[in-house]
Amino acid sequence: MRSKAIALAAASALFPTIAPAQTAVHQTYTATATIVAPYVFNAPTALSFGQVTSSLAGGGTVVVPNDPNTAPSLTGTALSNLSGATTGHFTVQSTALPTTAITIPSISLTSPGNPSMNVSFDPRVSLPASGTTADIYVGGTLTVAQGQPAGTYTGNFTMTITYN
Repeated sequence: MRSKAIALAAASALFPTIAPAQTAVHQTYTATATIVAPYVFNAPTALSFGQVTSSLAGGGTVVVPNDPNTAPSLTGTALSNLSGATTGHFTVQSTALPTTAITIPSISLTSPGNPSMNVSFDPRVSLPASGTTADIYVGGTLTVAQGQPAGTYTGNFTMTITYN
């Protein structure tokens, strides 16, 4: 009998008894999401590179700044008589105006039967201190080739706004 008691004590040491299950602890957390209304665009002023005179002597660029208070300019001695150039102005409305990044890829302006002209864009956003309407100003640089034929050149561009 004594050997059974010693054997039972040895077995108890090797295989400890299992304690009853502990009470589970639960913690509740909150998940949130904010839905931002899509932007609504208005275009009160279109970007225009205006009218310019180009000589056959060389090309140049027409630079329209993204600040409507800064005058457009010409580079290159072959361009002159710039008139009617305007900075593009767009308003953007949203219920929330987070910090944004604006991209506009370069495009070509075309005129039937004439070589195209390249345009690169320079957008600038002006977010209000409060409110739901922001201003976006779009300037750009139009590259005019030497001997660019007279004509009306047009092109469409896509502005992409990314929420940051």
